[in-house]
Amino acid sequence: MSIRHGVYIQEEATAVQVPKTGNSSVQVVVGTAPVNMAENPSEAVNVPILANSGTEAMAALGYSVDFKNFTLCQTMFATSNLFQVSPVVYINVLDPAKHNKELAEAEYQVFQLTPSRRATKSREVRGEPMMNQYEIMAEILRGGYAQMSDGEVKGSFYRIEIIAQLFGVTVRRVQQLTQEGIISTTKILEDGKSVRRYDLVPTIQAYVKYLSDKAYGKQHRTDKEIELREQKMQADIALKESQGELHRLKTEIAAGQYISVEEVKLDYAKFFVVFKKFAMSVPARVTGMLSGQMEPSELRRCEKEIAAEVNRLLGAFVIAGIVGPEDVKKDGTLKEEKNTDS
Repeated sequence: MSIRHGVYIQEEATAVQVPKTGNSSVQVVVGTAPVNMAENPSEAVNVPILANSGTEAMAALGYSVDFKNFTLCQTMFATSNLFQVSPVVYINVLDPAKHNKELAEAEYQVFQLTPSRRATKSREVRGEPMMNQYEIMAEILRGGYAQMSDGEVKGSFYRIEIIAQLFGVTVRRVQQLTQEGIISTTKILEDGKSVRRYDLVPTIQAYVKYLSDKAYGKQHRTDKEIELREQKMQADIALKESQGELHRLKTEIAAGQYISVEEVKLDYAKFFVVFKKFAMSVPARVTGMLSGQMEPSELRRCEKEIAAEVNRLLGAFVIAGIVGPEDVKKDGTLKEEKNTDS
């Protein structure tokens, strides 16, 4: 038995669902199609056309999502998107040369609408019929008229697919916007049935307002909420400024530019204790220097008077430190307009 070394690959055919090709019981469908959109409209009337795919059928007969008026298009959609069946024989009985009517002359403004790739891909995945920009414009130009529940006829009501492609979003996103209350639907009568549709102008206005509020940060906010938000922003700014000032002080304290209050109090207390001892020793030192020049009794009297003056000055010094030097008289007492309680 041989042993194979290395890396080897084996290619298999991609598992893609292909149309079921039948040799018998081929579908023959008779109906109407928008042949004015076909490559050769004159060759697509009352003749059998064999199509092996939906693309071939659309090219030969045209395509529209208006299945009610163009019944062959419904078969194209079903056989190419839902059941993948081929071939199909189509016979169109709509003759533009006969089935037509004159319309009053009117002017229309033409827009170029391009659905987003995201919305297009989403619709392809779900198997929904695609609408190109011409079909969207045709839907809008038709007016989307609808009959209200009270019988009044109004215009500009459209299906969710039209709104999705106008906004460039998916149908699911339009449903989310509706559930969130950003846009709303209106209940109308369509072909005798009650359905919900979007009023074009109010829907576009609401969506534009939603995008604008979202861009400027005002989505779903009242004036009070906006005011509170501004107050919060001001408080945040003040907090950051105070934090910056605190950081500056901490830095300067760490650098030795500041000392604590307790340390200052302790230093001052030590200083005043030493200062008081020094001041209280002055009378004895003075009389000692004068001994031998005065009588002992006279020296004792001088010592007492000097000690009394030192005590008075010390008291005045303390008072001046509390109330200020300008509020103390020369004799060490407070001025009349001030008192020690203050």
